[in-house]
Amino acid sequence: MKTSKLIAAIFVLTILGSCNRKSNEIDQTVNAIIGDISFIESFGHHPTNETDEKVRLQTHLKYVEKLLRSKDISSLSKEQKENRLKMLDLLNAYWTTGVFPKNYDYPTQQIPSFMDK
Repeated sequence: MKTSKLIAAIFVLTILGSCNRKSNEIDQTVNAIIGDISFIESFGHHPTNETDEKVRLQTHLKYVEKLLRSKDISSLSKEQKENRLKMLDLLNAYWTTGVFPKNYDYPTQQIPSFMDK
């Protein structure tokens, strides 16, 4: 249960972190906790104003999934391990599909949107 909450928290922080970025600035990272380390490790440089937001999100979520899958889970029960694996598989499907919510109410602003029209 704690692992599911951790995954959900990371997911929410990822979306919040990415949606707060102003369209003409790169002064905010994709994630408030780990910043743009995922992008830097994948591409060797910081994201720029021209970096596609979908690429940033997918790169970050791929990094988070890899990080979570590498953690020692030996102390978890069988049920917890199974639930954790299901959640990580859902995360994988989410970022690989790359269909992220679009904020139609504030199209020129980076305001979080968890469900679109």
